[in-house]
Amino acid sequence: MPKRVRSYLRFAAVLVAALAALPALAADAAPPSNDAFASPIVVPQALPYTNTQDASESSLEPLEPQNCNLTSHSVWYSFTPAQDGTLKITTLGSTYDTTVAAYSGA
Repeated sequence: MPKRVRSYLRFAAVLVAALAALPALAADAAPPSNDAFASPIVVPQALPYTNTQDASESSLEPLEPQNCNLTSHSVWYSFTPAQDGTLKITTLGSTYDTTVAAYSGA
């Protein structure tokens, strides 16, 4: 076998081995800080606000509100407006299906 082909095969084997290890690494990732509904990210009153995070390790808690037909993951945010008005929330750009629900109260 030519040297060039052997090098390519060796590189491909190393790449496949490295890619095979990725799911194991992802499983060890920590959930986001706002995974629990008792510890939401507090959105500042100075808008606009943007947040980008990996929610793949988030979870559902027992007794968590499930008005969005949640099945496996949730992250939580809290916003207290200074005055009445309209708030636009978008998940545009997410690489997975998203659902948004708004709750009032403490």
